[in-house]
Amino acid sequence: MNNREAIGEVRMTFHKLDLYTGRYVAGAWLQLWTAAGEKAAEWITEDSCFTLDHLPSGQYRLTEVLTPREDGYVRSEDVFFSAGPEDGHIYMATDCTKAVFALAEAEGGEPAAGAELALWDLDQTKMEEWTSGETAFFLRCLPPGTYRITAHMREASEEYSLVMQETSVLQVFQMKLRRI
Repeated sequence: MNNREAIGEVRMTFHKLDLYTGRYVAGAWLQLWTAAGEKAAEWITEDSCFTLDHLPSGQYRLTEVLTPREDGYVRSEDVFFSAGPEDGHIYMATDCTKAVFALAEAEGGEPAAGAELALWDLDQTKMEEWTSGETAFFLRCLPPGTYRITAHMREASEEYSLVMQETSVLQVFQMKLRRI
């Protein structure tokens, strides 16, 4: 037993990780609350773990106040845990936005394979580009916000607007291409 354990304190190490890559997520504002509703600590995550050396034993809730939205992350669910009697590690997994983009013929609804598509933000920055195929295009960690998509083929050109919501639920965007 070390001195911290003897007085009812533990060392807790907190890990804020990307759900898919397992890498540390920097830029999240986290708060640690006691069962009595008192704030025990708060910090902004970095590319490594965060350690509290003298945390009193007890019940806690780890809350994400702000998430790094610019990287497409969405707010994590609260993590409830008991600290003590031994040192420990707490992991908070971070999910991000997910979307599929499907382009179909306006006539008949078949996939419109071969169209050149581009996704643009409101500042006219090209975020992504791809060629449509028989299956939908999947994109992960697109920051929440408003976008426009352009689709070009020899016989057709269309533009669509969409709003990426701040949610980890798969968002489906279906677009119709009208040929000239």
